[in-house]
Amino acid sequence: MFEEKIDAQDTGSRCALIKWVTENGYSIVRSCDVGEDWREHRFVVRNPNGWEREVIIEFDPAAVELAQRRRRSPLSPRSSFWVNCAERSLATYLWERDQYPPNGRLILEELCLDDLEAARCWNSD
Repeated sequence: MFEEKIDAQDTGSRCALIKWVTENGYSIVRSCDVGEDWREHRFVVRNPNGWEREVIIEFDPAAVELAQRRRRSPLSPRSSFWVNCAERSLATYLWERDQYPPNGRLILEELCLDDLEAARCWNSD
């Protein structure tokens, strides 16, 4: 369905860009790992024709609550789980629908079973 690549950024920042590429040619790059609002994550998406667009993935509070209930201790708002889940959900959306989300925003009202299982097992970070 998609593959993950890690590309080096400029040497001054010593950061790596994490880039997903879907089978149908969309590439996804994180704008940042954790923003000011941890329930909202920003990505730059390039379609197969080279057009780029910012896409925001937002977690509905009910989806967050469900993920938290699957755990013995809550995931931190700064946990890498949230950005990873947002990224996987965006990649799946692009692969299945072959288009950007409407208005550049996708609200995750529920999480798939794989994401709920990942939340249950995710190390607190």
